[in-house]
Amino acid sequence: MPALPIFNQGLGAFTEEELDKLERYCDALPLSKASLAGLDAGDQYNHVRRTRVSTIAQTAEIAWFYERLVAICRRLNRDYRFDLTDFSEPPQYLVYHHSENGHFDWHVDHGVQPPRKLSLTLQGIRKAIVAWITGPDFR
Repeated sequence: MPALPIFNQGLGAFTEEELDKLERYCDALPLSKASLAGLDAGDQYNHVRRTRVSTIAQTAEIAWFYERLVAICRRLNRDYRFDLTDFSEPPQYLVYHHSENGHFDWHVDHGVQPPRKLSLTLQGIRKAIVAWITGPDFR
């Protein structure tokens, strides 16, 4: 399998202006304390994940972002040739506050259905957008 192309090393996924526009849009979204695997366990998993999160719903205002994600996935999948179907859920906008010791430690997604095949992360300083593209079980 080829090495994963990195956005800032040749893919040119977003211009600086688009990144600024996207950040302004996401900064206006309501943030809530992130859970782990959908579990609301208070502070039980703070050692693994401590961040604020919002979903980026597909709306007319942000349709250009979704269209770009689809194009990026198609471009990346030329190398991998995964059988992909769709985004399993809306991308998440994550904000890691230094004052809260924000972080998301190394982990493996377990029990996710359908299987996540590609993960995209668009990351800035203490802010990230994450999306997952799914498909049927690997053959």
